[in-house]
Amino acid sequence: MLISLMVSVPHKRESNIVKGIPKSFKKRDTCDLKSIIDINNKEQDKHIRISAGINRIAGQDGQKNLSPYLDYAGTAFCEIVDKSNGENHKRIELESEEEIFKNSKVTDDLILLGGPVANENGGNYTGYIYEPIRNSNNLTIPIFNDSDLRWGYYCGDTHYGYGFYDGGENKTAKRCEGNKIVERPLYAIIDRESSGLKMFNIDKDGFLLEEVLLITKRARTNNAPSVFIIGGMHGYSIHEFSEEISLNTLKMNQKIEKKIGSNKSYQIYLPVELRHYLGQKNATKAILIWEKAIIITI
Repeated sequence: MLISLMVSVPHKRESNIVKGIPKSFKKRDTCDLKSIIDINNKEQDKHIRISAGINRIAGQDGQKNLSPYLDYAGTAFCEIVDKSNGENHKRIELESEEEIFKNSKVTDDLILLGGPVANENGGNYTGYIYEPIRNSNNLTIPIFNDSDLRWGYYCGDTHYGYGFYDGGENKTAKRCEGNKIVERPLYAIIDRESSGLKMFNIDKDGFLLEEVLLITKRARTNNAPSVFIIGGMHGYSIHEFSEEISLNTLKMNQKIEKKIGSNKSYQIYLPVELRHYLGQKNATKAILIWEKAIIITI
């Protein structure tokens, strides 16, 4: 299947490269989880099930690599659930969608960590279908195909692969991973209320300047558990959310309460600035721009 979409060309801005890595704030206090789980459900057999995504592309080559960003996020979410809720929860890292459905009850709350590339379970809940890439070794690509969500990620083309656009043009951007400067596929945002794709900006040296963290909550129904899905496209944004998880959950609660009220299904579009720290240790850090977040009901 060849995807034909109008693409907005990314602007090349001044560099976000700085020297030195800032100290991380890792304090995790208790916080209100009302925007993440169903706090009104007090049934005794309720479980809060947390699933961290894997390195999906490597995983299909026979490896089961847990993303370090999502591993960190999984630890943070488990800790905050323990401190704030005291409910029984179980962390699930590498279960398939079928296993999650088999093990989950309607009374459960699911927390799915990672974008559609890393977490297929979250992708299925947020309207992606997984299509095979032509001439690949059983590799699939998530295609956003949902009508009730406004935003989704464009990951690539089924004819060519990740980071490819109409006509076979390959787009990439630089960032830091594991103390190395790497070049990875450049993704985009699909907005149902506008035409074409919003490309993420890069600087004059080819470094990625931004991404978007999408947060989706589907409230419990009579035959399905509540599901909270949070993920970006590169891991930096969910790592930053998790690093200050108490503070960011508080900000999220306040935004949701002010905009749409509580106990509703919603989607959040949270812009993220990326800064690259180069030197003896190379790293990419995310800054969540809550003042520009957009929240809608679904």
